[in-house]
Amino acid sequence: MHDFDSGEICTVLEKEDLQLKFFERQEASVSSGRNIPMKHPFFSLLSASLLLGSLAVGTVVSAIPAAADGTSGDYTYEVDEETLKGYITGYTGKDKEITIPEELDGTVIAGISADTFYNCDTLEKITIPASITEIGESAFYDCDNLKEFAVADDSETYYAKDGVLFRTKDDCLMAYPPAATATSYTVPDGCKELYYAAFGKCNNLEEITLPDSLLYIDDWVFAYDNIDHIAIPDSVVEICDYAFAYCENITEWTLPSSLTYIGNATFAGCTGMTEVVLPNNLTTIGQAAFTGTGLKEITIPSSVEEIGYSAFGYETDMTTAVKNFVIYGQSGSAAQRYASDSDDTYGYKNSFSFVTVQDASKVRGGRDSENLSDSEEISGTTEAAASTDSESKKSGFNSKYLLLGISGLVLVIGAILVILGLRSGKKTEPDSTESDSDSESNSNSDSDATPSEEDSTEKQDEQTEDAE
Repeated sequence: MHDFDSGEICTVLEKEDLQLKFFERQEASVSSGRNIPMKHPFFSLLSASLLLGSLAVGTVVSAIPAAADGTSGDYTYEVDEETLKGYITGYTGKDKEITIPEELDGTVIAGISADTFYNCDTLEKITIPASITEIGESAFYDCDNLKEFAVADDSETYYAKDGVLFRTKDDCLMAYPPAATATSYTVPDGCKELYYAAFGKCNNLEEITLPDSLLYIDDWVFAYDNIDHIAIPDSVVEICDYAFAYCENITEWTLPSSLTYIGNATFAGCTGMTEVVLPNNLTTIGQAAFTGTGLKEITIPSSVEEIGYSAFGYETDMTTAVKNFVIYGQSGSAAQRYASDSDDTYGYKNSFSFVTVQDASKVRGGRDSENLSDSEEISGTTEAAASTDSESKKSGFNSKYLLLGISGLVLVIGAILVILGLRSGKKTEPDSTESDSDSESNSNSDSDATPSEEDSTEKQDEQTEDAE
């Protein structure tokens, strides 16, 4: 689908389990284009991953089995053994306008397999007959000169409106002609899904308006487009793999509140993305989802349960970590686990600073200080900032109450001393009174003793006179 340079995001495929992805592709029956590919997380990745993986190592691999059942003119096709219906798998012609044949060699053609018209750059108009009831993913991708789709009037499965191809049952927009000259396009109300690569490489489009009825944005829908802004309605619940990959001109991003799933490499290479708010209903973030963006930090809501490797904090090569990248989230959440996640098989190990959302206001902005290491000045480990703050709070708490305790003790001791002083003063006054009493008593004693002495003298004198 796209010839990538070795430094681009497709290098992720060297780390993926291609056997698992091949199984998932078989489950989606994309090889024959006979079933609508699954939109469930990770089942849709193979559309891009298997093909891009082969391109990344220089081998062009078709999404269709190498051996076709038949060749008729410019078409190759295969026949379903059960239904005996045919499915076109390739086109080698150089015509500007074609009508898909309703049968080849007596076999009714019921479908167009994935990537059938890939890189058919001479085509300008394609008409879909009524016999076609199934179209595989990215069937018309990279038809750079394609200006118009048309559908037979009696078709019950597809229709064309203003040259754009739709599926009837759910108004799914299947493909927009990349060479259409319009610079803006409004997806009609009622459309629920944008099919694989529906707007891929539509370089003339500068503005696309999406309806509130939209639920799913499939793989590669807007990849490599030149649009500089887009409003994703709140109705959207899934944005799948590579959906906005390398939309470098978009600088303002608002994700829908109902979004639950972001696929692999969904916003990879969106260098204009410097901030984005992840909605609280989000549960799954795929591998390399935000690799190569301008993000320096991300707040991951607690609703998120799965985060693929290299989803945040890596340059486009998926190995170079963004300097001082900070992850904010709830303690014990997937966000915290991702900050230090590792995988021995792929040699993958994260070492990002993690800060709880409660402490975010204290840390934001600090990441740009000089020589901030992975874990030092923001947080020593995945919860160091929270722990440090907690310790500071404890220390402040203890100091505060220690001072209060000392002050209280001083007051108590002072009160005791005052009380003792008062009591001491009260005891001194009675002693003083008693001393005065004693003095008076002694004084009285002295005064009393004088008459006795006089009596004694008188008696002695009388005795002397008698003796004479």
